[in-house]
Amino acid sequence: MRYAALMATLAVACAATPPPFPQALLVVDTDLPVPGVATHLRVDVFDGTGRWRESRDLALRNPSDYPASFSLYLSDERLEAEALVRLRLRPDGAERDYRGERYRPPPADDAPPEAVMPIPPGDGQPRLIVDGADRTPAAEPLPELTVDRLVRVELRPGTAPRLRVTLRGACAGRMASVADRASCVDATRLWEDAGPGDGPDDGGPSQVGAFVADAVAPVADVPDGATAIRGGAFVLGGDDLPVSFSGVSVAPSYPPRLAVVHSFAMDRTEVSVARLRDALARGFSPSFKVRENPGALATSSADPLASCTYRATPDPADPGREELPVTCVPLPTAREFCRFEGGDLPTEAQWEYAATAAGRARKARFPWGEDPAQCAGVCFGRFDNSSAGSDECFAQAFPFGLRDANTVWQDVTPDGIRGLAGAAWEWVLGAPLPYDSACYQRAGLVDPVCEADGAAASARGGDFGSPRAGLVAVQRLQVPAGGSTPLTGFRCVYGP
Repeated sequence: MRYAALMATLAVACAATPPPFPQALLVVDTDLPVPGVATHLRVDVFDGTGRWRESRDLALRNPSDYPASFSLYLSDERLEAEALVRLRLRPDGAERDYRGERYRPPPADDAPPEAVMPIPPGDGQPRLIVDGADRTPAAEPLPELTVDRLVRVELRPGTAPRLRVTLRGACAGRMASVADRASCVDATRLWEDAGPGDGPDDGGPSQVGAFVADAVAPVADVPDGATAIRGGAFVLGGDDLPVSFSGVSVAPSYPPRLAVVHSFAMDRTEVSVARLRDALARGFSPSFKVRENPGALATSSADPLASCTYRATPDPADPGREELPVTCVPLPTAREFCRFEGGDLPTEAQWEYAATAAGRARKARFPWGEDPAQCAGVCFGRFDNSSAGSDECFAQAFPFGLRDANTVWQDVTPDGIRGLAGAAWEWVLGAPLPYDSACYQRAGLVDPVCEADGAAASARGGDFGSPRAGLVAVQRLQVPAGGSTPLTGFRCVYGP
């Protein structure tokens, strides 16, 4: 068969001159930030019968690597053929085991918010067979973090077209269907039959980073007590397993997905007792009365409500309470407060971006980085019942309960945001549904928030009783939306 002669050679920036056979040069660009969320280009070539002919994985970690190029050619100058080229661009680590083509379509428009399309089990097909040997790669790009596009290339005698293909961030997370020969092209063409790329290559400059160009514009006004966070693209969620403790309910942080967050400002610390009292004096009138604890703060878990921190009047005998995070505030009241102050509660994406990606070259596991939490530097493990939480620090004579964010010297992000791990959970906007649910799929990639009616709301960050593993920044907590807990506080964001 003539297709047996279909071959592919890959050369970044076309380092070698292709042989004088029927050929085409594909010039591949992207508008994603590199290397932030794009580091590897996977190229798979199929012939006109659908047979898998070639597979290469290129590490393209520098903006200067784009546009990259590679050639397709036939080994006989008399032949002609059609090739289907699959281009998949992903970040570091975004792979899964290859079990065959497992196309998962997006949820139907009328699917309920919590609906998740099942991932097909796969039958191990197709296989890449080269000279009788099975060369099928063991892994493939993770669809939720990949821009996946199909391009149809015609190889004709005496022709050598140069075709430009831009892998656009707007298509991230939308898997191509090799069987249907269709894929996402851009924000306006989310599903199209494979075509010859974007047209002839004009030699123009790379578009690396253009997808987030608007997002990185600085916030105009940064309130006192807040810090500006420069926007960008990052991986929302991760593969850390949820850690259940103290009877809390957790939500999945997997599968991760790409998200773009516009620049915003965030409170450097959680809203304090003194700040809430000041807002009430300035006219803040919440729909629900804030629970007051006029007595001493709890020193054990025997009386949970004694961990509520708010007092209507300062106590000269307890000045340290003034700067503690205010707790026992229900989500609606917390949101009303932030709006009174000219902002809002952070979305899950904003909170996680500030905690893990802002000001960093790569995503971190904890708000301060990768090092394990230290009892003296993070307010965690300060619970007096190891069966309900973690008494790791309590057993080392670190006292039960909350601490002023200014004292947790380790728990600080590169942007100066303090106390994002431990102390008190923090209310965030968004239903605690999986990131591949219909709700999050409809939320889009830019400033996503999953808005769904339900009994549960989301909180992030851990509390003073959390075990060390419960401090990972992708951890998500489910809390009754209309309730409040002694372990939940909040902070506000502003802009753009």
